[in-house]
Amino acid sequence: MRHVDVLYTVDKKYVNYMLVSMYSLMEKNGDLDICFHVICEGLDKEDYNHIDCLINSFDNVNIKFYDFDSIKKLILKYEVPEWNGSYMSNTRLFFDTCINDVDKLLYLDSDTIVVDSLSNLDHYNETIHMVRDSMPFDYWNNLDSHLKYYYNSGVIWIDTKKWQSSHCHEKIIHGLENHLSYKYPDQDLINLTLNEYIYDLPPNYNLFSTDCYFHLPFLYRYYDKAGILRYSKKEMMEAKQNPIILHNTPFYGFRGWSGSSIHPFYHYYSDYFNRMGLSMESSDVSTNEFLFRLNLYAHLICPKKFSKVKEYIKRSKR
Repeated sequence: MRHVDVLYTVDKKYVNYMLVSMYSLMEKNGDLDICFHVICEGLDKEDYNHIDCLINSFDNVNIKFYDFDSIKKLILKYEVPEWNGSYMSNTRLFFDTCINDVDKLLYLDSDTIVVDSLSNLDHYNETIHMVRDSMPFDYWNNLDSHLKYYYNSGVIWIDTKKWQSSHCHEKIIHGLENHLSYKYPDQDLINLTLNEYIYDLPPNYNLFSTDCYFHLPFLYRYYDKAGILRYSKKEMMEAKQNPIILHNTPFYGFRGWSGSSIHPFYHYYSDYFNRMGLSMESSDVSTNEFLFRLNLYAHLICPKKFSKVKEYIKRSKR
């Protein structure tokens, strides 16, 4: 049986979403020997019981927990700022300070859902493999005009031996010591300090919410309108037809677990939460899904004309 090591970093706020991600991965990969590595902070006895109960329901899985304190000392030492009120997202930068007994490691954000087999990851053998991000070109060009691509850090496939031999840890530290300019701590730092070691993963290993919401012609209208450089239409079409990992990125203010069917991954979360006995968030936003979709597509088809129509409607109500 093939073996795969999977890393999550999580605090109390995201533990239920991590459980959903784990469940989806185990459910779709019964032919793999899976070891979860979890760097965590602030979990209580009930959280650990939920995790143990889930893991024990699968025969091909085991789990190892790691304390966050030693990594947090590094984060504070180099003044890496919080992201969304937590230091946890920065933990992936320093995974090798506590996980050093694996050959290859798959890092997953807690807001990912695995919908197909991960067995083909073995085909990717460079130091780091990631999926290109949907960040506008102007953003990462301003970070460093020498960046050929900018990658999303929600899914990272790492050859840990090559990570060590390429001195990736030291390069990240060097970047921090030299006060690199960045906005998104972990993601920008990985792109700026390790870009020469990052190679593409196909986009079906990290499909974003917007990728799945829009039909392909409109998806590329959205990309063009936002100044986003991603993959070719053929690559995106193949990814949308054969997704492997879905990334529950924010979608116009909605998340897949936020209790609104507006989000393209809502039904996944609703299904998993029901089966796992977890409670979905209740949405305090009342939105007509048809009008929401109409509004988005109208902006993509004729943004200037539609803006004039909206302004006329506003004036007519005065």
